[in-house]
Formats: sequence, structure tokens, C-alpha cells
Amino acid sequence: SLFICGFLVPILATFAYYASKNALSFYLSAAFFQNLPYLSSWTPDKPKIASLPLPLILRALLLGGILTFVFLSQKKLSLTLKLILIWFPFSLFAALLSSRPYPHYLLQTIPPLALGWGLVLGKNKEKIIPLVFSLLLVFSFFWFKFWHYPNLSYYVNFYQFVLGDKTKEDYFNYFGPHTKYLYQTAYYLKSLTKPEEKIFIWGNQPSIYALAKRLPLGRYTVAYHIIDFNAYEETLKALQETPPKYVILCKEEKRPFNELFLFLEANYYPISQFGEFTILKLQR
Repeated sequence: SLFICGFLVPILATFAYYASKNALSFYLSAAFFQNLPYLSSWTPDKPKIASLPLPLILRALLLGGILTFVFLSQKKLSLTLKLILIWFPFSLFAALLSSRPYPHYLLQTIPPLALGWGLVLGKNKEKIIPLVFSLLLVFSFFWFKFWHYPNLSYYVNFYQFVLGDKTKEDYFNYFGPHTKYLYQTAYYLKSLTKPEEKIFIWGNQPSIYALAKRLPLGRYTVAYHIIDFNAYEETLKALQETPPKYVILCKEEKRPFNELFLFLEANYYPISQFGEFTILKLQR
């Protein structure tokens, strides 16, 4: 019961916080309901039940089976073993929830797996648990074709810059030709605006907000969220009611939002260009 309370209390506290801000419906929608399409967006060809991919449902049933086993056998299991048998399957289920091959999703499986390896010092029957879980994690990594990042080259690039073997521009170019333009765009916006002024970016480079230290106009920081969550009307309304002084267009985002471009054409004009980023200024 204490374990369940420790899990539920922080979540219930978030409900209370957003309710106090009159934003509970927005929170529930963003944190829970809007995420349902996310679970199946990478498995369009899989059979579905109630709009959810069948493999996801099968994994949920397997998780339920493990929990049922733990519940029925709880008197025979040590507290440590129960914690591992609950924590690791839940973390792996969460990592595989969307079937997306992002390796950082797997980070949440490392703490319970590391604790699980402590079982090798315990009873003989428990020693096989960490091995089974490790094999399951490796199998999942290859079955879902998780990506991997060139971590070593990141460090090489960093130390080459720190030691003076690379210029700042070469350091930026390692991350892609657009990186230097991100910084140029952000610094230019920072010089044009006051800290309290908001900006709007139509594109998928939210780092501009952080680099410029300026807040976004609406709830969404990237175009694909506006598209995925069908927030066209909400976004356009925010622009019309409180038009920001500056808008940034990213050439990479080519999906249509005709109403937005008609609004920008009528109210804004271009003042500067940094690579694929065009900065527009309000006419009035």
C-alpha cells in the first residue's frame, strides 16, 4: 500500500496543481488523452484493437500476467524480488510503448536492471532473474531496431574545439550545416526583442526559443505538434489575438497551413534570412 501511495501521490499532486491554475482539462489532454495516437503512429500496418496496435496489447497482457504472478506469490517472494519483478517489466513496457526506436527510452530500464543484478548474491532461484531480464532487454533492442548515437565522435568533436584544433564554426558544422544558422537566428532575435516578448516559430527547431531566451506564443513549440494535435485553429487564434512582433519560418516544414500563411502575408514582411530560417516582422 505504501508503494502504491508513493506512486500515486505525485501524480495526484499534479492534478491538484493544474486544477488550481484552471488548466486541469489542458493537462489531462496533453499528458494523457492526446498521447493515444502517439502509441500507434509508428505501427500503421499492424492490426489494431480499439485503435491500439495488437503487439502493444499483447505486451500489456504479458505485463499483467507478471503482475498477477507477483500478487499471487507475494508471500513467497522477498521484498527486493517483488520490487525488481514489478519495476523492470514496467520500465521495459514504457520504453517499448510507442514502438519508436529512440535509444534514450531505454534509460529507464537501467536502474531496475542494475538493482536486479544484485540478486546474483542471493538465493539460487533468484539468480536467473537478472540474466533473463538482460536477455529480454537485448532482444528488445534488436527486435525494435533501436538507433544508436555516435557518442565517441561527439566527445572527439568537443575536445578538438576545446583544445583549439577546430574553429567554432567547424564545431557547429559537425552537428549539421543548419546549426550555425540556429545560433545566428536566436542571437539576432535576442537583440531585437525584450525578455518578456514572445515569438512564434513555424518549424521544428524549438532550440531557437531556448537560445534566444524567449517564450513561444502558444502551447506548442514545434509545427509537428500543431499538426499532430490538430491545433491549427488554436494557433491561428493566438496569433490573431496577440500577434508577436517577430515570426520565424523554417523551410524544412513543408506541410500546409494555408490560413497561417495568409495571415502572415497580410500582416508581416521578411527582414532577415539565416540559412533556412526567415525572420518576419509585424507591419504595425
